[in-house]
Formats: sequence, C-alpha cells, structure tokens
Amino acid sequence: MLTIKLFNINSYQVIDMLRENLPQALNLDIHFYDCFLETKVEINNDEKALKEGIISEFTLMFRDYIYALEDVSIYEMCSRYLDVRHKTISIVELGSCGKIISKLSRFYDAHKYIDEGYSLLSSNSISKYFDIDMKNLKDNNRVSLKNTLDICSYMREHTMSDLVIVNMAVLEYYKNFSQSDVLQNKGTCFIAVGDREGIMTKKFNFGENINEIIEGVAKMSCFLLINKLK
Repeated sequence: MLTIKLFNINSYQVIDMLRENLPQALNLDIHFYDCFLETKVEINNDEKALKEGIISEFTLMFRDYIYALEDVSIYEMCSRYLDVRHKTISIVELGSCGKIISKLSRFYDAHKYIDEGYSLLSSNSISKYFDIDMKNLKDNNRVSLKNTLDICSYMREHTMSDLVIVNMAVLEYYKNFSQSDVLQNKGTCFIAVGDREGIMTKKFNFGENINEIIEGVAKMSCFLLINKLK
C-alpha cells in the first residue's frame, strides 16, 4: 500500500481534480482521509498504479501539496528534512504557542538542528528579545507583515542558523491586545521563512477556533519550511 500525505487541500478537492484530469486513478482501490488542513491518500493496488503511470501523474499533479510519500506527520517530515539537509533553524512562535518547538523537539537528534526557540505572547516579550521599533508593536497592527518581517530579519542577522521561521497570529488571549483587535482580526496570521538569500512571507486566516488557529499556524509554518528545504 502506498500512502501520500497532502497539505492545504481537502479530499473533495483532490477527488474533483482527479475526476477532471486523472479519472483512471479513481478506478483504483484508493481511499481519502481528511484531518484538519491535510489529506491522506491510500492506494492499495499500488503496483498496478505504478505500472500504468498513475502514481507518477498523481504526484506531478499534486506536487504543490504533497509533503510525504509515507504515513508520517508534517512535523516529523520537517525534522527529517532539516536533518538530511544538515540545516539548523531558529524558531520564533507568536502564533503557534510553542507547538512547533514542542513537536520538533520530540524527534531524535533535534538538538542538532534547533539552535534557538522562542514562544512569546506579548509585545513586551517581543521588545525584550528583539530590537525592533516598539511603535509598530503598540498600534492596531502589531500582528502584521512588517513586524513578522522585522523579527525574521533581526533573527537572520543575529543568529548563526541556516534558517529562521517566525509566525504571528491574532489569538483571543494575546496579551496587550484590545478587544477590537481580536474581534476584527482573529485568525489572521503571518509567517516568514528566511535564509541567507532572503525572506519569504505569507498571510493566512485559520478562522475563529483558537485550537485550529494554533494548529493551522504550526502546520503551515512547517509546510512552508519543507517546501524551502525540498
């Protein structure tokens, strides 16, 4: 049996794309399982699929969504890429409440690739660790592209890590946040992934459920990191 793990696409979207572009795949013994932002695809008659070229066409079609060709978590796959590529990373979590650091630290030899890790919940903590303009942390856009980029730039310049990942999100218990901040922007997050060549930033919204926001920010951060390391 072959297992394919996809991210940021659900099973209905996968099936619709197959029905339109690769209908023969649906004739296989194929099963789809959804798990918040992820889809697991299991192909039981994988020898037939390989022989007919279906798997190669499938992986090509979904190359922007696939993060693993086996049944492993996105966190484990992220740790594997860091280990295999011999890359070190510094992590700043202002939107995922330490979930990335916690998950990656569970894997063997995590100390080899995690240089620094911060999980912060207030602008006071941010200013304590990072030399960025406090004015930007006191206005209504403290969770912003600029602040995410500034922190990532600061870490990139002040650490020896090969990679830096920073996330920020509007969480309901975020210290120093006004109620209007939370009501207007809850679920909004920014993620920055940087290396010596530059910084990539993305904006997302993971809805209003606090657990889904945290999980979404953590998983998306790891997915962007995996894509950077491929």
